[in-house]
Amino acid sequence: MKTQNKDIEEGEEDREHWRTGGGPHPRSPALLAALMAVLIATVLVVAGCAQSDATPPATDSGGDGTVRVAMVDMGFDPETVTVRVGQSVTWVNEDSVSHNAVADDGSWKTEIFADGGSVTLTFDTPGTYAYRCTPHPAMKGTVIVE
Repeated sequence: MKTQNKDIEEGEEDREHWRTGGGPHPRSPALLAALMAVLIATVLVVAGCAQSDATPPATDSGGDGTVRVAMVDMGFDPETVTVRVGQSVTWVNEDSVSHNAVADDGSWKTEIFADGGSVTLTFDTPGTYAYRCTPHPAMKGTVIVE
């Protein structure tokens, strides 16, 4: 609560503020620090959310630059991988039925192979390649080559 009396000595306004239960004073260093902390936290959360939809780069699962995709439970795991130009993807069949991987645009394909088998392809052209298993068309995946 502010007083209208202009003859109040310096600090009187602050005492009146605290006496009336006004909470932290608007010029309080602690209040300003708390507001800055909230602002910084908000910016960090928003920045983190903005990047959450990005596909993370594929992990080198073989130690040689090759990325592994499992064929398991009638699906590809992971469904989407991102690789660099010249990097390879190895599909490993861990399912009880035979599978393959065929690009929707027809640019590449693997043979059909049984449980325990694997096939490796190297990707030399940048692009996004949607693919599926021809015996099981509901099995879909994507290779992104950057």
